[in-house]
Amino acid sequence: MGGKPATPHLLKLHYPRRLSRQQHREELELQLWVAEQLTAADVPLLVDVCAGLLGSGNGAWGFLIREPPALSAAPDRFTVPLFALYGQDLHAPHDRSLLEQLVAAAGEPAGDYLTERVVAPMIRLWAHALLATGCALELHGQNTLVSFTRDGRNVELLYPDCEIHTDPALRARQGLHGHLPPASVITRDVPFSAGAVFSLTYDGFMGCAKDQLAALAHEQLGVAPGALYEAAGHTFRTTGMEEDLLPPTVHYYGDATYAGDHFHLVDTGRPPRWRATRR
Repeated sequence: MGGKPATPHLLKLHYPRRLSRQQHREELELQLWVAEQLTAADVPLLVDVCAGLLGSGNGAWGFLIREPPALSAAPDRFTVPLFALYGQDLHAPHDRSLLEQLVAAAGEPAGDYLTERVVAPMIRLWAHALLATGCALELHGQNTLVSFTRDGRNVELLYPDCEIHTDPALRARQGLHGHLPPASVITRDVPFSAGAVFSLTYDGFMGCAKDQLAALAHEQLGVAPGALYEAAGHTFRTTGMEEDLLPPTVHYYGDATYAGDHFHLVDTGRPPRWRATRR
């Protein structure tokens, strides 16, 4: 552009019969709408800026163009999916986990580091996005990006996937108006309550990733899981989330399949580990 090379961008696509991700017109329009909402709310994310369709009719499939992450300037910054913190390096299987290496580099107590750098920021990010846009981020191990400097101290979280559910009732409650996306609108396209969907994304998706972190921190760093749960509950209570937005028990996918539904949610009856009702 103007004689200068364009900034590299990312591509998200559906390659028929090779990749299962369906990127049709509705899904593309949904993600562009969500990206616009999250950007306006200052949610840190990889922004979907435009899309394209190949073919016509029901068989058309497409792609998204996504901006690279806009991160704090640092010459030695690395960005990885959250699961890399508790996963194993296939090329160095005997190395310590990345989480252990970051804690050691930062020189901070492991429990404090995990709470202040990862767990609490994830909770605040999820709650801020929900209250500011009505969109429920799916912050699981793949959909949470962790950016950090070599010394382990400068950590930022980013969100990369805008194909998520929106609650029109919460948007109205928060004074948000305007048109809704063409897909994934709760009660219109999603036959489950908003609370059940919020529990799926918070207790289920995000909770599973934090469970993995807590298990590794307990085994390798001696961090008591209860301390992490208590800190998470405190953070949740300070986000401005209203108590009636999530149910008192965890909702997750059921084992049965139902014709016409992409998924089915059930009340597991389990109390949530990573949040707590106000006292």
